[in-house]
Amino acid sequence: MEMIIALCVFAFSTSITPGPNNIMLMSSGANYGVQRTLPHLFGVVSGFALMLVLVGLGGGVLFEQFPLAYQLIKFVGIGYMAYLAFRIATASRGQLDDAADRPMTAMQAVLFQWVNGKAWIMVTGAVATFTSAGDHYWLQLVLITATFFIVGAPCNLAWVLFGRSMQSFINETSKQRLFNRMMGGLLFLSILPAVVEIAQEWQ
Repeated sequence: MEMIIALCVFAFSTSITPGPNNIMLMSSGANYGVQRTLPHLFGVVSGFALMLVLVGLGGGVLFEQFPLAYQLIKFVGIGYMAYLAFRIATASRGQLDDAADRPMTAMQAVLFQWVNGKAWIMVTGAVATFTSAGDHYWLQLVLITATFFIVGAPCNLAWVLFGRSMQSFINETSKQRLFNRMMGGLLFLSILPAVVEIAQEWQ
């Protein structure tokens, strides 16, 4: 019982705090509304669960054996998130109202988890902390995945709703532009720890 409580606390604290997923969900909620952001939300939740299962099944060992592959994912992730931060920060109201500019799809959100530095920290931390070798390993992995799904999804949804509540505030073009610049800046700041880590590894 104590382990379940600790797992719930871990899942809540890591899911509710700011990170690339939540910043992008809030930005999407503010710019596109809740309904159009639901596929993005579903992709985040399901993609993280899939990542958790695959890493738990031994995907993490693969990266230990081939560290260059993990470094490549880091570089791609940093570059992609920097690009998304730029897109968000420079988006104008006209671009956001354009039908050609749509929220992130569910599949894009699923794939995004693999280049999301915070998702990697959450997954590896959960597997290392709340599993142990033995007959019950698979049950532990299922429990972790279910806990993050049950606890994490409402946390992610809260960021979408918070962004939606900002729509009345950013209904003016200048305010929406300022909001998007702030969200782009926050997303960019969220990748700085990964940049520092890579810089230290290459020293």
